[in-house]
Amino acid sequence: MIKVLMTLPVKIGFDGMSKQVLSYGKYMDKSDVIIDLVSCRGFDPKMKSNVDEANFHNIYRLEYRDTNQIKYFLDLYKIMKKEKYDVIHVNGQSATMSVEMLAAKLAGCKLRVAHSHSSRCLHKKAHNMLKPLFNATYNDAIACSKEAGDWLFGDKPYWILNNGIDIDKYKFSTTTRTEFRKKLKLSDKDIAVCHVGAFEPWKNHKFLIDVFDEIKKENSGYKLFLFGINGTTQESILSLINERRLEDTIRFMGTADDINNYLQAMDLMLLPSLYEGFPVTVVEWQANGLPCIVSDTITKDVKITDLVKQLSIEDGTTIWKNEILKHNNEVDVETRKSYYIKVSKAGYNIKNNVSSLKEHYIERLGDN
Repeated sequence: MIKVLMTLPVKIGFDGMSKQVLSYGKYMDKSDVIIDLVSCRGFDPKMKSNVDEANFHNIYRLEYRDTNQIKYFLDLYKIMKKEKYDVIHVNGQSATMSVEMLAAKLAGCKLRVAHSHSSRCLHKKAHNMLKPLFNATYNDAIACSKEAGDWLFGDKPYWILNNGIDIDKYKFSTTTRTEFRKKLKLSDKDIAVCHVGAFEPWKNHKFLIDVFDEIKKENSGYKLFLFGINGTTQESILSLINERRLEDTIRFMGTADDINNYLQAMDLMLLPSLYEGFPVTVVEWQANGLPCIVSDTITKDVKITDLVKQLSIEDGTTIWKNEILKHNNEVDVETRKSYYIKVSKAGYNIKNNVSSLKEHYIERLGDN
């Protein structure tokens, strides 16, 4: 029996990293693996059913990583020493993962996996200071993309594990489309445009507001729906929407655990992020057959199909506006349905990816 401890540095919510970690718990064959989870910042109550479905053996709520790092380190060490884990799988985006790596190394954990989920981090000073310790304590590296791997591991070897999704959930359905367009009170003429992402600076919501300020002047039929967890920019973005009098054009939707159903109602997806690791949302959008316009700061690996077009943020809002206005709400049902198969064949089926992850654990444990 292999014992694995996973750690998640973010509040368990609707973000991409949380979805991936919960998927590892949900879909991994546990006949010969025990998976426990360390929650560093708690979880959104709306995610309770998702956490339950992940079926972790134990969940340790050490929700003071940011406020009392010494206590966090010592408590994590004690847990690992007592439970004798074979693997620690630390998810993050910077060398601050060295906190978990050092605790695991001192506790005698054989395989210490660092999993990079982004191509940048917010705490660069801490990252640079801890990099030597990080390099000395991890002994296995995984990344969600080449950019994320190069950022954290440099010229050291790493394995790319695609951010997979539950493909079948995103297959296009005309019935669900009709139901949710009605729920959103969309007319036959309305073009539904959507963004999914936390209200944080790197998601670049203000750029979207600027773009739709221009679009409204040319065509009031375009409606923008913003899904995402509350963050540091939410209040200012909502104020900006009101200030620009865009309440009828832009709608704040909060979080939704059935986002796959809302996608059925959409006609176009946008992601003008300043940076990302590998945004799993764009995989979900393509599986649903939705055209996507994303910033060119995002890895080109996200272009799994011909549905993705990358534009520069630096070129300004007018180019984005013009590209958006090329899209309508006409649906070729068979074409849209076909994309979930293309995404699956490209290696983004979470069930297959989790199986590969388990094989990776077994192989690397044999090497150590």
